[in-house]
Amino acid sequence: IIMEFAGDGDLYQKIVEKTERKEFFSEEQVWQVFIQIVRALKCLHDRKIMHRDLKVTHLLLRVQMFS
Repeated sequence: IIMEFAGDGDLYQKIVEKTERKEFFSEEQVWQVFIQIVRALKCLHDRKIMHRDLKVTHLLLRVQMFS
């Protein structure tokens, strides 16, 4: 498997960081992530691939995602 480098950890780590700092994601950030997840799932489904273990620890982030 060849994947793009996702050097900013996973979505779970970001949620934990925000929680510890008592911060929130902006509405724009939430929509950005949600739309990307839905597009990725559509891409998989179009290829007749089903992801059976979707969770925040499996959603890898690029460095510029929340900059």
